[in-house]
Amino acid sequence: MAPCSASRGCSDSRPQRKTHGAALGRPQLATPARIPLFTCSPAKVYNSMDTVFGIRFYFSPLRPRSHRPPTSSISPQMPSMNLDVLVNLMSFLPQRDLLSMLLVNRACYWEAANLLAAKADFTHRPLTEETIPSYAQFLARDETTRGSYLRHFNVQFWDDVSYDVGMYLACILACCPNIVCLRLTQCESLILSLDLAISLPVLFMKGLTEVCFEDVGYRWVEAVCSELDAPLLRATVMFIEGSTRGALIPDATGLFSRCAGTLQHMTTNGRFLGTLVTYPQAISLRLLHDDMQNVGTLIDSFPNLEHLRVDEEDRYLTSLDAIQLREVRAQNVIEIARRIPDPELCSSWPVGENARFAGRARSLYLLGLSNVAYVELDAKAEDIEDIQVALHDAAPMDLYITLSVFRVTWNSLAELSCGGNLNILELNIVLDIPPLDCDRIIPCIIAMCRHEPICNLHLAFQEIEDSFWWMWLAQIDMPHLALVLATELQGLAQIHITAGKHQSGEWQVAQIGPGVVGVEELPVGHRDRWL
Repeated sequence: MAPCSASRGCSDSRPQRKTHGAALGRPQLATPARIPLFTCSPAKVYNSMDTVFGIRFYFSPLRPRSHRPPTSSISPQMPSMNLDVLVNLMSFLPQRDLLSMLLVNRACYWEAANLLAAKADFTHRPLTEETIPSYAQFLARDETTRGSYLRHFNVQFWDDVSYDVGMYLACILACCPNIVCLRLTQCESLILSLDLAISLPVLFMKGLTEVCFEDVGYRWVEAVCSELDAPLLRATVMFIEGSTRGALIPDATGLFSRCAGTLQHMTTNGRFLGTLVTYPQAISLRLLHDDMQNVGTLIDSFPNLEHLRVDEEDRYLTSLDAIQLREVRAQNVIEIARRIPDPELCSSWPVGENARFAGRARSLYLLGLSNVAYVELDAKAEDIEDIQVALHDAAPMDLYITLSVFRVTWNSLAELSCGGNLNILELNIVLDIPPLDCDRIIPCIIAMCRHEPICNLHLAFQEIEDSFWWMWLAQIDMPHLALVLATELQGLAQIHITAGKHQSGEWQVAQIGPGVVGVEELPVGHRDRWL
């Protein structure tokens, strides 16, 4: 008989080989049929996720295979998704995924991209006269949705702008009540012409935590700041010259009276003439003028201040001679003594273990502060005598000095010493301009530090576009320089030298023998407190 052909209807009469599971008596699992991704509406599937994450996904319902229309009649539409979810996804997706999304569904991509643009942070990229109209029109398409996304708003005008641009600005502020950071810069004439149209939306922003009003008009700032009621944390108020109609220094007394309980950081070029408002939570104050004639008002207004910085951008005391400056300092010392009766009990102003003063040595001299743990000075040639007196009273643990050859001669560095009355834990010297006599830098630094007990010394040579400066830094043997400093300066424990790409390092001073010291190089990243 002819063998059976291998046709589809012919069965093989040979004994079938048992599988390993069947040989062991295990039950055989039938191959499951193809299970669809969703057995019901995906909206119901993701309903449980909605209760957990607060996000609802919307997909087109999946029909059974038998009820699907022919392939030719299916429209190539991507399942729709809640745009809020898509905006959050687009904020962290890599570029290749964004391009894929753009190719799949261009309309959905651009709609989400527009919403993502509404959430943009304009802190570092302010809107200008050219960009404000287009952004206002973008928000006007859906004021409720798109305006609610904006959190940081920054606008800056360099020149006078038209009335229409001002109306666009007013519309943007009215559409965005959830702004938390507001910056208005150099738009005084515009704000004065649209006073209520801009001030009212600002006052309705109840979530503001940071504001910056710079060159926007003294009277407008005074009116808005007195009525603003928000959990404000940071505030910057800069008045332009002449905005107070003849007043020598703008008055900052009473700013943010309703936000005084939460304000922590303030920057202003105004003067505090009285104690109308107390800021109990304020820990940082930056003044941009040199009028230090009444430190008592500052202490009463900022009783818990920790960091005080004085940048002399506006100078009002340049006409005072040396005798008048000494009288200002003496009066401030009396005011401090009235409020801090016993400085020896570590009671001082600024307060706390991290009390810090930063600014010009002349301002520290005028304030008459004492027991300031950290002092950062910008030394100038005419401040040598002031530094001696100011540092003697402040007695800092850490001293940070910025030196420049155009402002301080190297021969005068030795005069910075207070005769051994300081106990400096860390001394930081930053050399930011290449001098003509580089060979005198190290001897003068040694002469300055020889009479003061210094524990840690940090020398920072800034990298500057100067070939001669680079050649000089490249020739320095840093380990040998550390050894010279350790030998010449008594009590030195650690030395850190920063020279950019030129052999920076840190060394620890070690006692080798009686009267003989050496240096041991420390590993990279050893420092904890160095700047």
